[in-house]
Amino acid sequence: MAQASSVLVLDDDPACLAVASEVEIGAGVVVHTCATTAEAERLLSRIQIDAAGVDHDLGLQPSGLQW
Repeated sequence: MAQASSVLVLDDDPACLAVASEVEIGAGVVVHTCATTAEAERLLSRIQIDAAGVDHDLGLQPSGLQW
């Protein structure tokens, strides 16, 4: 059986993360949500991500463009 694809959604807006966590992209795709770049770094140290959607304005954190 093929391994599921992983998508990361990084956004500091809780509403965006809530919507992203509810979206079913398709069979075999797992969506991971993170609210901070630090949280995303911890996730990336544990799993491989196949695609990412990153907010360009993350407030006081490094921007999505810098990250």
